[in-house]
Amino acid sequence: MDLRSLEAVVAVHEFGSFSAAAQSLFLSQPALTRRVAQLERELDVRLFERTARGVYLTDAGQALIGPARRTLNESRSIRGSVASLRDGVRGTLSIVASSAQSNGILGDFLSAFHTALPRVELRVAAAESSVAAADAVAAGEYDIALVEMPVQPALEVLPVVEEEFYALFAGGGITDPAKGIPTMTRDLLEGRTMLHLPLAQFPRQRSVQLWNQLGADPLRHLELADCTLQVSVARSGCAVAVLPRVAALAGWGDGLDIAAPPRAIRRTVGFAWQRTNTSPQVTRFLGLARRLRPSVNAPVSGGATDAAPLPLG
Repeated sequence: MDLRSLEAVVAVHEFGSFSAAAQSLFLSQPALTRRVAQLERELDVRLFERTARGVYLTDAGQALIGPARRTLNESRSIRGSVASLRDGVRGTLSIVASSAQSNGILGDFLSAFHTALPRVELRVAAAESSVAAADAVAAGEYDIALVEMPVQPALEVLPVVEEEFYALFAGGGITDPAKGIPTMTRDLLEGRTMLHLPLAQFPRQRSVQLWNQLGADPLRHLELADCTLQVSVARSGCAVAVLPRVAALAGWGDGLDIAAPPRAIRRTVGFAWQRTNTSPQVTRFLGLARRLRPSVNAPVSGGATDAAPLPLG
């Protein structure tokens, strides 16, 4: 079975068309079509259903796509391991994260890794949620996920930062940068809309925690999947967002009011990977993460819930 044929099938599935997949692999469309057809003949099945609305995997294609991705990742890992012995670490490192986790965290690690290992190709993808990112790593689709702990026990997790959450809103008239961040009160919540992330993807809702702490009932609920959108709606003065430190401080610097919950609301974010993935790229990235967060000394089980205090920022 030719790896190039597997690569072609995965590309068609990810890009949704033969023409876009061919461009991504720097092939002509006929050449890519031949690779897919070769694999279909070898397996004696049809892998794609071509319709006027696009190209879709058949049942056989659905069965193939997961193992195909894992095989390609293993192939890259083998090439990277051999290349690292020959002339230093090369190859590819794939990372997946949701915007709710990566905002203000992932960029510093990527920049430092690229500076240290410029010959390693970085591939960064977005996931709907922390759970989806962890599942993608567990399925072998990516090397590392940036996740909110805890995650499934099948993965190792390296905690890298503990973030506090703050309430962000407008019209309170309470924030004086010279006096620091005040504490949120029930009066400031009353009559406002609760902004929160989608419940299906984010079961741990910090907005709910804040309202519960103060015994307040929101005027209404508004589900928004993006922190930037929450900041925009909070600017109207009728709603309150509860956001991680980096996003909240950015809104504060832009003129919004900020307040701390009566009792601190925190999350621990870390990098998750498969225990069996010991490729040079993964090993070097995790080593770099430990150096950037020197108080983090060792991985913890994916199911652990009580991480030691880590530096904010």
